[in-house]
Formats: sequence, structure tokens, C-alpha cells
Amino acid sequence: MASSSSKSSKYDVFLSFKGETRRKFTDHLFCTLETHGFNVFLDKKELPTGKTIPKALKQGIKDSRLAAIIFSSGYAKSRWCLQELVEILACKTTMELIVLPIFYGIKPTDVNPEKGAFAEAFRKHQKSFPEMVDTWKKAILEAAALPRLDFSETDGHEGLFVRTIVDEITKKLENTYLFVAPNPVGIDRRVQEVGKYLDVERSDDVRIIGILGMGGLGKTAVAKEIFNKYQDRFEGASFLASVSEDEKLVDSQNTLLSDVLRTKNIKVSRADEGTAKIKLKLGKLRTLVIIDDVDKVKQLDALGINRDSFGRGSRIVITTRNEHVLRTLKADIYHLPAMNEEESLELLSWHAFGKKYPREKYHEVSREVVDYCGGLPHALHVLGNFLREETPRQWEDALRQWKSSRPYLEIYKKLKISYDRLTSSDAKPLFLDISCFFIGMNKDYVMKILDPHDEDDEDRGDEDTTIGIRELHNQCLVTVDSEGNLMMHGLIRDTGREIVHEKSPEIKGKRCRLWDHKDVIHVLRTETGREEIQGLALDLSKESHKPSFSTNAFNKMHGLRLLKLKDVQFTGNCEDLLKHLSKELRWLCWHGFPLNVIPEDFDHPDMVAVDLSYSKLIRVWEDSDLLLVKWKFLNLSHSHNLTQSPNFSKLPNLEQLILQDCKCLLGIDQSIGKLEKLVKIDLRRNSFCSLPSLSGISKLETLCLNNCTNLQKIPDLPTNLEILEADECIALEKMPDFSEMSRMRVLHVNHSPKLTEIPGLDKSLESMTRIHMEGCTNLTADFRKKMLQGWTSCGYGGIFLDGNYIPEWFGYFGGDEVCFVVPQIVSSNFEGLTLCCVYSSDKRPEDCPLGISVRNKTKCTALLAHITYASVPTFCDYEDHYLWQGQLSKDVLKWQEGDEIKIFVGPVGPGDNSAKVKQIAVDLVWDKFMNENRDDSHPDLYDFNPHQDCLAGDDDEARTSHDASGENLPSNILRSASIDGRDDEAGPGNFDTSDENQTPKTGCCLFFLSKLSLMWGEIVKNR
Repeated sequence: MASSSSKSSKYDVFLSFKGETRRKFTDHLFCTLETHGFNVFLDKKELPTGKTIPKALKQGIKDSRLAAIIFSSGYAKSRWCLQELVEILACKTTMELIVLPIFYGIKPTDVNPEKGAFAEAFRKHQKSFPEMVDTWKKAILEAAALPRLDFSETDGHEGLFVRTIVDEITKKLENTYLFVAPNPVGIDRRVQEVGKYLDVERSDDVRIIGILGMGGLGKTAVAKEIFNKYQDRFEGASFLASVSEDEKLVDSQNTLLSDVLRTKNIKVSRADEGTAKIKLKLGKLRTLVIIDDVDKVKQLDALGINRDSFGRGSRIVITTRNEHVLRTLKADIYHLPAMNEEESLELLSWHAFGKKYPREKYHEVSREVVDYCGGLPHALHVLGNFLREETPRQWEDALRQWKSSRPYLEIYKKLKISYDRLTSSDAKPLFLDISCFFIGMNKDYVMKILDPHDEDDEDRGDEDTTIGIRELHNQCLVTVDSEGNLMMHGLIRDTGREIVHEKSPEIKGKRCRLWDHKDVIHVLRTETGREEIQGLALDLSKESHKPSFSTNAFNKMHGLRLLKLKDVQFTGNCEDLLKHLSKELRWLCWHGFPLNVIPEDFDHPDMVAVDLSYSKLIRVWEDSDLLLVKWKFLNLSHSHNLTQSPNFSKLPNLEQLILQDCKCLLGIDQSIGKLEKLVKIDLRRNSFCSLPSLSGISKLETLCLNNCTNLQKIPDLPTNLEILEADECIALEKMPDFSEMSRMRVLHVNHSPKLTEIPGLDKSLESMTRIHMEGCTNLTADFRKKMLQGWTSCGYGGIFLDGNYIPEWFGYFGGDEVCFVVPQIVSSNFEGLTLCCVYSSDKRPEDCPLGISVRNKTKCTALLAHITYASVPTFCDYEDHYLWQGQLSKDVLKWQEGDEIKIFVGPVGPGDNSAKVKQIAVDLVWDKFMNENRDDSHPDLYDFNPHQDCLAGDDDEARTSHDASGENLPSNILRSASIDGRDDEAGPGNFDTSDENQTPKTGCCLFFLSKLSLMWGEIVKNR
């Protein structure tokens, strides 16, 4: 950012004045400024006659940092003063000259071309200089409107007024404008976002704002620009850099005091002395303090950083990688986003090519570098400079090296700082394990695997691993996505892997973790693995020529805790390999497990999770007396030869069981009913006809039975079950009694044509948020009526049935829209709105989302909401019709008697809009309990507050133009509310490890956002 104070200037102050003040006030001000060390331009001679001011005077203005305009009653009489003023204001625009109006002997309201002495002066100028009068008038009005100092507002002591002027000039000229970046791409947008938290103009409270983000994300650059932009609006300002270095705390205290108080006379020698003096000296000053790179709360305590240390209206901005620091201070937190692709490409291009876009022949490789950097400004800056003047081939070679082996050293050092700052005993090994093996996997699953402590140890509680993962999250090293999966920036991942590499750069077999394809093959092939190896992963599923290894390859890996193999082949007896696996093993993920049965002596007392998907198992293990008390997870999915489920009595603490797509599985062992800690069971796509009773599994929350096409009856279920998925169970005839299912939230029984009813379900509706029964064509009329009339859930969710008609009890009917006037409402009786629609679709659900618009034409408001993806069961005719019913509460609608309402339901997506709404109906709900449900997993999607809209009045005449893309819609309109998002309810049992780099499913709710603007642009235009 260029600034007047950062440029090389000959003069500090230029004085513009009328001769009538020369020997008194102006001289007094000039002498005082010089005494304070300012270099002042003052024309000491009367100007010669002529039509323009001399070049020397113009140059004096250009060579100055600040222009002080002394307005007196005779100022406008001088054409030279007016010409100076025009030149000053021009330099303010082109050279960022600071301008300070001073009103001496005249009030600011009198500095007006239409009033008093100024009006008389301009009447004379009109005769002699008619061509200049308009320009001069404009300049006078512009200057008079600037922030100023007014002698009439003082107590009449000229000396004190001069001192006030000098203090103000000192403040303006001593403001330090910090160098931000040579190419500040994207910074202005981020500063604007932080400005919303600062709210400098309107709020007089003391605010602490945190800028949070991983290393290299540009926190310092944003903080510097904030300082440059806002420092002039405070009585004092200070930017404290690198306070994370403890030995500099006293220096930071001295800097803070001298910056804000604008004096070098205050010095402290001890941190406690400095803390006390900061609170004493700055407690009444409106101050801007920016503290960069904070790591610990004690650093802020030493600086006296809290809301009581500064005057009203103060703002404290803190940049940090540590979220805990900001939470402790109860700060407003701005999560600094990574650069998007467009910003990244521009920043890389400036550093690599010196222009906004890549050179010809560099476009593709530039985008590859951008993708590698993952929106990290520091990485883009460093790599752009490194690759400058290199050929495209050299770019490709360098990028290949960084991806396959070691990250660029300067980037690595920057990112490793966060790792070095980790303090809890579990955090560093957790970070290395996640970066090497667990990215994209469910957090709870991973944490139980990596918890090194015995859960029966009463002293540990459940805090150790929790503290470690919390610190990793606080340091911005890991994040958890909306589905509960651990995520990590690619360069952070590479940093963790480089830390492992550094510990044994030459001897691969001594590295604590092995994940690199070539390194693992080398160690297994040469049988050089040692006891230092704690984790090893090898995926050969994509290799056309698969190497094979000796079963002795693991003999010396006595410290192995984590093992992941996929399509890896061994020579020799694999039973011997299992015998040689470390007793420390906690996680065994072996896709394509080659044995028909697990040997009876497979004794690994610390084993927590076993994933043998796609195995050749016929039965799980030989009979033995082993009790595997620490096993929590068992996944045998896609084991197509498996005929028997395991005897679960060996696994008393099992929490998740995944037996998906075990086609030959004849049934589930009765012992499953005794697993008191089982939380999730997944039995999708199996062929068994019946299940044992599950009612004794008191902690079971999720049961998945989708596509069990031979299943005829679902047995008794535990009353605490929350989710039951049994879609496409085409033979299903009987369901258990749901009368006591008080925690049931989600029920899926799509396309179960033999099902006639679910006993007692109408008694459990109060807890339900979503029921899907599309394609259940034989439901009794009485059951349907009970379900629809008994539905209580508002907001997120709804009930979905097969059907082509809407019940007659609804009050208002229409095609795809309904209009009505709100009748007299007694607030104690009115509860909300029930909405029903009949729809069809000729495409899959993810292609045909539906949405609703509730417009209050009287109040000029609009509520936009996402209903659902127009669900179509797999085996149904695409022309079949389905019914959805949901509710909105009175708190959302905020209706009043006489409000004119229009409700529209239609397809969301662009293109052919395959979802078709046949009919909708609305009923006002009185004297009925309505359960206001909100889904905390998607807080941004379920905002039901009505959005102000300018679309009141006649529906056919929109007050603003909206194109089909929705780009012109107000931003608040584009914030959606969602009534139903058909997510997959993956839950904590989603631990498929087939691909560690897989992109987690986004979910239909999030998909909806990308199409929302297209939908509403078209709706508003057509409605």
C-alpha cells in the first residue's frame, strides 16, 4: 500500500494561508512545528502578480507529506489560495497527500461559496476569472467537509490551539504504514471481511478480533493491511510483530506504550511492570492494537491484553495459529480462508512471470502448482520466485519431486512451526499418524484406534487423546468436516511426512512410519523393517504387475501398531505372517485378506479395529477361548464367501459391526444380542431371510438393512434406536412395534411393497425428523391418515409417502402455488403451517431437488427453503407420484392477521427441471404440538429467519431485475433454509479405508447450495 508517509518527501508540512494570518497565527504555528523537528514549507514572500501560482509553490505541495489549510475570513479573496487549494486536493487524490483543514477566526459552516465573506469574494472572482469559479467552489466545499480542527471549539487560548494542531500533525505523520506484500492479491477482500467484526464507525465497545489460520495462510499480511487502513481512526495504534518469542515480551510492551503514547520517554524493564503500566496509561485511550503471531495466552496476559486495558471503542486484533488463545479471550474469530483458484493463479503469476496471468505454454503446469499449494499464499510466493525463468519442463520436474518425496524447504520450515509448538504428550504422535495414514477417515474411529491408554484405567478418563486432537485442531493442523472426518491441508500432510523422513533419512527400515509406495516395497522386499516402525501402509490395487513378499517381512517389526494392506500378495503361509505380527498391533486393515479363517492363536491383546473387506473368509475364526476385550470395530464388507457371522461372545466391547454385501451370509449369530456396547450395525445387501432379536443391544443407535431383498421381518429393536435404514427390502412384511421408540429420528423403508403398516409408529412421531416410505404401495388408509395427521416435526425433515392425492383436510389447494390471506390469529392458539405437495420425477434424486418460497407480500419478506431431493425409489416407475408433508412453525413465519401470503413449490436445479410438482396444499395449524427440529450438523443450512426482499407488490412486476443466474438477488435472499437434506447418515461407523485420499461425500444438502442461485433467479423472474 503506497502512502504519503512511506514515500521520500522533502517537506513534512505545507502551510496554505491568507496573508492576514502570516505574522500572527501562521507564524506561531510555523515556529512551533519547526521546534518539534518538522520540515515546513512556508512561502515567506508575497506572490507576484499573474494568473497561476509559481511552479515552485506547486512543487512544494507535491514534495510535502501533509498540507495544513488555514481557513480565515479572507482566504477566498486570494485567487492564489484557491489555486493552492485545487492543487492540494489534486495531490490528495493522486499522491495520497494528507490534508488537514484548520479554521481560524471563522466557523466551518461559513466556509461556503454562498455565505458571507466567501460569497462576496466569489462574486468578484466571477467577473475576473469566470472560467475558474466553479472549480474553486467545488474545492472549497470538498475541503470544508474533511475532518478538521476548529479554533471556535477551544477556550480561546491560541497557544493551546497551536499545540493541538501540532499534536494532530504529529499523530498523522508518525503513523507507520506497513509494507504488506509486493502483490497483495485477495487481501482487500479479507480485510473487508474482518472490517465487519471491527465495526469501527458504529460500535463503542472494546472488541477483540482473532484472525485464525494455519501457517503460510497470509495472516500477517491481512493484519498489516488492517493496521494501514484503520490506524487513522484511533487515538493511538500499535502493531506488535512476533510476540511468540518470549524473550521479546518486554520489548513488545515498550513498543506498545511508545507507539500509542507517541513518546520515547516511557521504558519498562520487567514484564510485570510493563503490564501494570499498560493498564494505567492506555486505559482511557481509544486504541488499535494488532498483535501478530500469538502462541500462548500468557503472552497476551503480559501485554495486558483484555477489554479493561483500553478505552472505549478500542480494537485488539490478534493473529494466531492457536484457536485456544482466542477462545480464552472470548474473541470474535475470523477463520482466514485459503485463496481460491483464481486468486492463487494470479499470485503465482505475479511472482513467476511478473504479470497477472501465466505465460503461454505455462498454463497447465501453473494450475498444477496452484493445486499443489492448496491456496497457501506463502507457498505460492516461494514457489513462484523459485520457478521464475525456469522452463515448463523444469517446472514439471520440480513439482514431481515435491509431490513424490520432499516439500520445498522454505515452505516446510514455515509449516513445521505449528508442530514444534505442540505441547501435549499425545499431540505430536497423533499428528504424524494422521498425516501418514488417517486423512479422510472418521475422527471418533481414528481416535479410539490411536488412544494408547487402557480404557479401564480409571485415572485417565477419556481425556488424553481428546486433548491431543483438540490441540491439533487449535493449531490449525487438522480440521473435521461436516461428516466427522479428519481432514488436513496437503502441505501440512507433507510436512508431517517430512518430519518422519528427517528422523531417518537414509535407513528406510528405521523410520517410525512408512507410507511411501517405493519405500514400503523396498523394506518388505529386503526384509529390513525394524522395531522402530510403528505404522506401515501399502496399496497395490492399481498396480498391473504386483510384487509379492515373504511372510517373514514383518518378523522384526516388534513396535508395529498400525498396518494397512490392500491387494498385497505374500509367498509362504500367511498364518505364519499373522503369528509374527507385533503384539502392539491396534489397527489391521487388510483388504483382500487371503485366508479362509482367522487362526485360533491370533492373539493381539491391544487390537481395536479390524477391517478385512473383500476377504476370502468363509468363516471368521477357529474356535478358541480367546477374549478380545479391546476390539471395538469389525468390518468384513464384500467378503462374498463368508457363510457364517462370527461368534460375538469373543468381542464383548464391539461398538461397530459392518457386514455389508456378504452375499453368502446365511444369518447373524444370536450372540449379537448380548453386545451391550454396540452402536452401529450395517448389514446392507445381504441375502438372509431373518435376524435374531436385537432388543437387548441397549446402546444401538443405527441399523442399516438396505437392499436385504429376502428379509421378511425385522425383529424387536432396542427402544433407543435413532436411525433405521431398510430401503429396497422388497420382501419385508412385518415390522416391530414402535410405540416405545422414543428416540427414533430417521426411518427409511422405501419400496417395501408388501408392508401395510408399522405398528405404534404414530406414537413415536414426536421424536421423528424424517420418514421415507416412497414406493410402499400397500399401506393402509388408516395408517397413512394417522401418520400425516400425527406428524409434528417442523423445519428439517418431513414425511414421504407413495401417492397421487392430497388429503381433504387441508385448507388451501393449488397447482404449484397457493395464495391466501392470514385469518384472525389468536397468538396462543396458532402454531404454524403444514405444507403438502405431490411430485414426480424421471431422474434420480440427486438430479431433481425441490424448493419452496414463502412470500409475505404485505411485509415484503421472503422465506426460501429446501424441501428435499424428489426421491424416486430404484425399482419404481419414473412416472409414479409421491407425497411430501412438512411443517414450518409460527416462530419462522412471523405472520399477522391480514398478511397476504403466496407459497410456491418448484424444482431447484437448472436445465430440464425433471422434478414436476402436480399439486400443493397448505393448512394452518391450531392447538397442536409442533416439534421445532434443528439439525446442528448443518447450522448454516437451516436458518429459518425470513429474509428481507424488495419483491413486494404485484407479482408480475418485480421491483428489480433478476436474471436466470440469480446474480442480482440480494445476498440475504441467497441464504437458504433447508427442510430436508437427504444425507447418507453415515454416522460414526463410516470407516471404509479403501482409499485414504478419497474425497468425503458432500451430501445432498451441500450440493443444493451450488444450484440455489440458479433456481431462485428463475423463480423470482417468473413469479
